Amino acid sequence: MVVGPRSVVITHRVMSPATRVAAFDFLNLFLVVCLRLVARY
Repeated sequence: MVVGPRSVVITHRVMSPATRVAAFDFLNLFLVVCLRLVARY
C-alpha cells in the first residue's frame, strides 16, 4: 500500500488526536509482539 503525501495530510486532518494516539499505541503494541515472536526463534 503506497501512501502519498496528500493522503497523509487528509488522514491527519480527518483523524482526531485521540484516534491518532490510539493508532500509535496499537502500532507500538504490534511492534512489541513482533519483536517478542522474533526473539523466541
